[in-house]
Amino acid sequence: MAKEQTSRRISRRQFMQFSALTGVGMAVVACGAPSPAAPVQEAAPAAQEAAAPAGSEAASAPSQYNEAPMLADLVAQGALPPVAERLPLAPTVVTVTSTIGSYGGTMRRAFKGVSDRWGPSKVQDSSLIRYDLELNKLPDLLESWEQNDDATEFTLHLREGLHWSDGTPFDSSAFSWWYEYVAQNEALTPAPPVNFSTGDPRVLMEVSTPEQYTVQIKFADPKPLFIDFMSRSQPFTPGHYMQQFLPETTDDPDALQAASDAAGFDGWDQYYLDRDSWYLNPEKPTVGPWRAVNQLSEELFVMERNPYFHQIDAEGNQLPYIDHIQHRLFDTDEVFNLWIINGEIDFQGRHVQIANYTLYKENEESGNYQILLGPTSNGDTLSINHANKNERLSAFFQNREVRTAL
Repeated sequence: MAKEQTSRRISRRQFMQFSALTGVGMAVVACGAPSPAAPVQEAAPAAQEAAAPAGSEAASAPSQYNEAPMLADLVAQGALPPVAERLPLAPTVVTVTSTIGSYGGTMRRAFKGVSDRWGPSKVQDSSLIRYDLELNKLPDLLESWEQNDDATEFTLHLREGLHWSDGTPFDSSAFSWWYEYVAQNEALTPAPPVNFSTGDPRVLMEVSTPEQYTVQIKFADPKPLFIDFMSRSQPFTPGHYMQQFLPETTDDPDALQAASDAAGFDGWDQYYLDRDSWYLNPEKPTVGPWRAVNQLSEELFVMERNPYFHQIDAEGNQLPYIDHIQHRLFDTDEVFNLWIINGEIDFQGRHVQIANYTLYKENEESGNYQILLGPTSNGDTLSINHANKNERLSAFFQNREVRTAL
């Protein structure tokens, strides 16, 4: 029998307290991890100084670079080029918030399955720009950019010497291939993506690549937030790899169709989109700090460092510091919370609920972890029912002055 619902009044103070609480994010951070190995130092030619961004984190690249021991071993074996050859001429210099880190270790996290890909993605994503802690826009894969006064034209300057995770050079060809074969392909892109189009009906932006490290973008209408969108959106793809999954560019269309059929897809387009997902296809090159080792559909999803990642810290240490990230599958919140209080999660905010704050704090010492509180970007919304069946309430809420007061 359904439980009878009862109304309950809350005061304005209670409402504001609740709103403030829901705007707080919470993260679990493991304590007392073994100290990983110190960075391995290797001489390198002097790096070119990157153009100083407008934000607060402008920094110059040091003249010598360091790399993780696991990568230094591969260099010694001849399986990997030296770090100076893997980094761009002017790497992205990231200012640390506390102290310079040390290399090594595995970060343990948790996830709920393939539909929960945002957890791995948020530690993996890397694109044209990034934000500092004060929300200033800073170049990342870009070295700089310009735009015209009405925000319809943008010129993007890529860092020279960037690479995909497989060692293939990353340049403007990644944009032109995406634009020609993906963005304008109705089977793969039925409608122009919002971040890459304007107007009603939507009109796709134009992309041209006059030089190897220069990309020009043109919109039919002003797009003032285009650069902001480029902190996550990626108008590029590794065409040198993805061309094998496209009928127009593959060397063997029959083999492509056979592979699509064998994988259980209804058409090449579905197969392409599957192979285009880094978390389902470990072989797809990436520009992020880590790359997939296996598929997200497995119980333990493993990511390892990208040896060609383009960022360094102020002392020339190629980032990231951590060698591997493991995402362990869980079915219920009870299991996830048990892992937390047992100290089996190293760093995570996703799925960590403020409602369980007391549980986490009570086990903080025994689990050897810390609970950190911080603000989130979430907001609160108060939706008004303009069609309330109560005529007095309906008239009340339709009064503009009432809504303004709220």
